[in-house]
Amino acid sequence: MSENVIIRKGRIADWKDAFEIWLQLVDYHRELADRPGFDLADDVEEQYRMMFSKHIRSRKSAIYIAERNGDVVGVVQGTIEKRMPLLKVKEQAMVEELAVREGERGKGIGKMLLDRFLEWTEEKDQEFAILYVIPENEPALKLYERTGFQTGILLQRKHMK
Repeated sequence: MSENVIIRKGRIADWKDAFEIWLQLVDYHRELADRPGFDLADDVEEQYRMMFSKHIRSRKSAIYIAERNGDVVGVVQGTIEKRMPLLKVKEQAMVEELAVREGERGKGIGKMLLDRFLEWTEEKDQEFAILYVIPENEPALKLYERTGFQTGILLQRKHMK
């Protein structure tokens, strides 16, 4: 399963491997759900590189890489975001990306990455961690439920164009 896999902090040099894995995730989502929202920007590669670099440098963000025998096989990245100032809890951790390379899925790597990100959120003294998942992604839903996530808010979206 997840033998020989290590989880380590991301480095700027990891961006290209992480980008390739993220593109696989986008394709997977397109296969699962035929709906608008997965169209990529013309400069998606450069935007991803800049976002990845920003997260690496920020104390309010974390990127962890799953590596097997020197090959990047997964990535999780997230950030601490502000909540409405009217609420008592002012911040929450947000999982922005959790992706495992095709062929490595279902081996426990996603759970290892998510667990490490959640450890980081605890180190940052966060009360909540949130994430978005499309309802058709049943393997991800099961992982999140096993990890203690519960549906708290349903996001409704209307395509306007």
